[in-house]
Amino acid sequence: WIEWLEYNITRALGKCRDEDDRQLGIAEVMNTLSRIRYIHDKESNIRQVLHMISTERRNGSTAGIVNGVIDGKIFIIYSI
Repeated sequence: WIEWLEYNITRALGKCRDEDDRQLGIAEVMNTLSRIRYIHDKESNIRQVLHMISTERRNGSTAGIVNGVIDGKIFIIYSI
């Protein structure tokens, strides 16, 4: 995502073919920043799920289903 962000910042600054391309660059910068913020906001949830998978594997499971509830949302992850 960093390379994509860098490319689109360059486009947004006007180093591109035309105004339509510049506008697309601006939109993609906004979209990429939004995705990065979302992942940052969900970092603790992601860490919890990865910890659950890691714990399951340490307990001898090489494949299985991890499920639970984080922030009121049900999740099911199949790990191999």
